[in-house]
Amino acid sequence: MRFTYKAIGLLILLALASCAETREDSFPSMSTPGAQSMMTRGWIPTVLPSTATDVRLRSNIDTNMVRGTARLPAADLQRLRGALRPLADDAVPPFRTNVGVTPKWWPPDLRPPSRTAELRGRGWELFSVPEESAAYIALHASEGRVYFWSESD
Repeated sequence: MRFTYKAIGLLILLALASCAETREDSFPSMSTPGAQSMMTRGWIPTVLPSTATDVRLRSNIDTNMVRGTARLPAADLQRLRGALRPLADDAVPPFRTNVGVTPKWWPPDLRPPSRTAELRGRGWELFSVPEESAAYIALHASEGRVYFWSESD
């Protein structure tokens, strides 16, 4: 009987471990090979400037979902804005919260994001990433940090 409970417990642990394809990575800058590889594979938006630093990424290969952040020099924020598509005031970008991908360092205002107009009142700008399906970027210029995420299609 004890063996049966242990065997069942072991099977449950193995099943949970095999489903846990969530990983967290960090890179000092976008010029590192690891960050470039993540961009090539679509985990980091291609519009993120090469001058971005302190890049953090949490992703899940099973759900194809990403949560990431990077610090940008003020001079590059305007250039980044020009490469993105602003969301309408009444838009609420998709953001699934029940999948274990959102890290502890993710801002409370974006857990999940509310309407664009409400977030703008708190200093946020929200964008979609052209030519990247279900990818979004939020900027908070006073922080000099961008947050990016993608949802599975």
